[in-house]
Amino acid sequence: MGFTPYRDVNALIDTLDSEIARVLGPRLVGLYLVGSLVTGDFDHHVSDIDLIAVAATEIPNDELTDLHRMHRAIAAAHPIWDNRVEVIYVTREALQTFRVERYTLAVVSPGEPFHTLEAGTDWLINWYLLRTRGIAVRGPSPAAFLEPFTTDDLVDAAIGIARDLAGRVRTVTRRNPGVYMVLTGCRALHSVTLRAFTSKRRAAAWAMDAMPDHAPTIADALRIWRTDWYNSETDNAGPLAGAVDFADAVVLRTDTLRKNQMTTG
Repeated sequence: MGFTPYRDVNALIDTLDSEIARVLGPRLVGLYLVGSLVTGDFDHHVSDIDLIAVAATEIPNDELTDLHRMHRAIAAAHPIWDNRVEVIYVTREALQTFRVERYTLAVVSPGEPFHTLEAGTDWLINWYLLRTRGIAVRGPSPAAFLEPFTTDDLVDAAIGIARDLAGRVRTVTRRNPGVYMVLTGCRALHSVTLRAFTSKRRAAAWAMDAMPDHAPTIADALRIWRTDWYNSETDNAGPLAGAVDFADAVVLRTDTLRKNQMTTG
């Protein structure tokens, strides 16, 4: 089915849909397209394909093992998309109770093997995107699992992301993680300032005007992401210059903006 303008992307989505359904059977209640293919600015050469799979119940270990094997097989059969597919596996109950209860996710994502992790409200931005922009590959509307979000939900989640990035960016030793964090920081700042969600590229273009002192770092991150992402030599040369200072500035700006919004709101 043609979910995107790209024939090969549609074919891979169809393959993922059928293979996930084969492994999970009736446990799979919905599969949803998210990420840049729905928010805009998808770049066929570097962007990822992002999906969220909703399960009726917790996925048992044997099916997790089968999912891991399935993803490795698909990556081997489609090398151009190897390390460029993210699928988040979450239960229907988790989406309904994530504000008050911890839950387990299974995730395959670029740069990480298939794994499970404990999550909470720190994943709210993913569920916000699913509820507001997600396209059903199969299953009902995401509204069947998720209550509506407020703009304050988006803002608070973006502030949390900014703070998390400011901590993690200090630990990276390679260039590309810093690039990702700078662009994600641009989107967090955009979300808090304009109270709206947008693509990384649009957020970066906006942030260069909003934070001119950090425009060279943002421009460098955007250039690397678009033209030099797969250069392992430069990726391993060291962290992105200016990333730490930018992340700190985003935290300061977003915290101040939120305080002002709460005062005037």
